[in-house]
This record gives sequence, structure tokens and C-alpha cells, in this order.
Amino acid sequence: MISSDSVNKLLTLAQHDSLSPQKSAINLRELEAKLEYNNLIKKAEAFLTIDDILHVNVRPRIPVLRILGDGGYYLDHEGSMIPFSPFFEADVPEFCGVLNEENHADAAALAVELGKDVFMRSHLGCMYSQSDGIQIEVPQHSYVIKIRTIDQLKQKFDNYKAFYVYGTDNDLLNKYKEVVLDNTNQIIGTKI
Repeated sequence: MISSDSVNKLLTLAQHDSLSPQKSAINLRELEAKLEYNNLIKKAEAFLTIDDILHVNVRPRIPVLRILGDGGYYLDHEGSMIPFSPFFEADVPEFCGVLNEENHADAAALAVELGKDVFMRSHLGCMYSQSDGIQIEVPQHSYVIKIRTIDQLKQKFDNYKAFYVYGTDNDLLNKYKEVVLDNTNQIIGTKI
């Protein structure tokens, strides 16, 4: 998400604020805070070696979901916003439209689970916010998936995959307009 050149520029700007030219006079906590102020950086650790060499370790924020509405941004696994980077485009699930900030954590949790499941990740399209949950397109079929709560997503995905196999084997999938993954022990399908 953030290039080493960008980090070096941030370090240069931070060192210009220092009154002392000596590295040992640099306030390491202040330097870390300045780096962490950048919303592409999750954690920064700065230290000096015994021979006065400055080392900085930077852990970037990792996107898990791309939001295409509101000018566009990413969410990390905690639901924190990450701006688009000119250096990096993440291959993550997409959320189309506007997502309220109070729903960021739930959407990020859903995206994390989708990222863990190869079938679900490749099978599903764009997500949308609905008043009663999240709706997900299934590009290959005429139905959408609705998820009202994000608890026990792995079990819900496993139930959906069983439904998908059964529906494919019996040529039933194009007879549905909506599949609701609310309960952990069943799915609810609404026919066209």
C-alpha cells in the first residue's frame, strides 16, 4: 500500500522538524507518531543501533474490502478507512454504493471471511448495503444473497455451498431471486 520511497519522504519531513542534526537527539516516539499519523501505516517502530544508525520498521494497513461509493476507499480488517494508493490496487471483495461508518466493522468482517474461502470469493460479485443487512450479487445467476448478521459466517457459507451443489445438480439455481443466509442450520430461498 505504501512504498518505501514514501516512507523515506515521511522520515525526511519528520527529521526536518528536528532541531538537532544528530540522530541520537531524535525523539523516536515522536517519529513513530508522525509515521503512524499517515493512514496507510498501521504501526511504526523506530530505534537506533549502538553505532547511531536509525532503523524504522513500518507495518502497512492491509485492505480487505474496496468501497466504490463515497469517492472510493479501502477498509482494513478492523473497519478503518484506507485511502486508495497510486502504487497499489488490492484484489479484494468490492462494496458498491455508500456504506455507513457504523457498518464498516461488519462489512470488513464479512470481507475477511470471504477472503478465506476461495469458492465464495470467486463466486460472488459486488456487495450492497440494505436496510436489513448486506446483499451480494451472484454474477453467474439470477439471484442475490442476503446476509443480515455476520455471526458464524463460515457455517453460513458452508450451507450456501451445499445449496449451490444441490441446485446445480438439479438445475434449480435460476428459479430463485433471493437466498438468505440468516440461520446457521438452514438457508431460505425465495423463488422467482
